[in-house]
Amino acid sequence: MPHVTALASLPRRDGRYRLEVDGAARAVVDADLVFDLRLKVGTVFDADLAARVDAGAARLAAFDKGMAALAIRARSERELARWLAQKGHAPEHVAAAVERLRALGFLNDAEFARSFARSRAVGRGMSRRRIQAELGRRGVARELVDAAVADVMEDEGIDERSLVDAAAQKKLRSLARFEPDVQRRRLYGFLARKGFAGDLVHEVVRRLTRAREIPE
Repeated sequence: MPHVTALASLPRRDGRYRLEVDGAARAVVDADLVFDLRLKVGTVFDADLAARVDAGAARLAAFDKGMAALAIRARSERELARWLAQKGHAPEHVAAAVERLRALGFLNDAEFARSFARSRAVGRGMSRRRIQAELGRRGVARELVDAAVADVMEDEGIDERSLVDAAAQKKLRSLARFEPDVQRRRLYGFLARKGFAGDLVHEVVRRLTRAREIPE
């Protein structure tokens, strides 16, 4: 019958241990699993214990992978779940990782939506509609998206007209070397791709034309 022969802490991975069975590495486990399964050197490693260790190690691997991904950049719950699934983690382990990360405060779709909306509106001049679409693609619930965008627009004193105006003025500087018709066409396309409403785009371009920032 196989036995646990080592539980060695892993360098630079606090609270993680390499479990060895009969001298061979078996799994990476955490202190909670060690405690719950009463693992120690000399423990008989029967089939039931092996199954429980493997399941716990798989859950831990998904959690650790999720933590590593969130350390690189913030993500929504659904975005992280999709990413973990693409990395080959089983659905039940993905669900457990997301639930644990949410409980620990590392995943919060409402906070993520507000931070995302602020960075896109203030930093990139994106339209309300474009921000809503981007957050929707990341799996954030519509009610959270709408609340986040409204809060950011109010807090930052931003309205769609000012966003279109700022984006248009900035784009015009890069179009100065082109002929007037090309400038108009490219400015229209640029503002439309940012998700601004067509009537607002038309109004801004016409106003700039009348001001002769884009010659007739």
